Amino acid sequence: MRLCSAGIVKSPLPVADLTIRHEQITNNPLFRQEAPTMSSNWRPDFQPEHLYFITTKAVDYAHIFQRDLIKRLLLDTFDSFRLQKRWRLYCFVIMPNHLHWIAQFLAHDPFDDVLRDYKKQTADRIIRQLQAEENEQALAWLAAKGAAVKQKFKV
Repeated sequence: MRLCSAGIVKSPLPVADLTIRHEQITNNPLFRQEAPTMSSNWRPDFQPEHLYFITTKAVDYAHIFQRDLIKRLLLDTFDSFRLQKRWRLYCFVIMPNHLHWIAQFLAHDPFDDVLRDYKKQTADRIIRQLQAEENEQALAWLAAKGAAVKQKFKV
């Protein structure tokens, strides 16, 4: 993998290897299940050989990820998870208020555990950075959002 000037990690695999054919989707029982309802406990089956498209957002779609320093914290966490072999990262994009990435997760470390840990680490790093900058306004706003869900901060 290598980092492009646009901030996208390019995979050594050709693009054709990353595409899913129509018949693979329509014949896959994962995609033939009924759509989940708000009250259902429906969860997709975890398949370590599959690639997953993930989107995560900042609280209230706030533009938390706009500054270069915060983007660097996100990149460092992406890289640390890659070096720890928690996932294979194929590509990502950092928007001012959300992230998208495509990754493959290992069988011994399912994606829900990895995502929980990624979100926790990035939130901790962002909060520590804001504390180091003594950005009381941002910390107070995040604390108010966290109080609604019984957390110290919500990022």
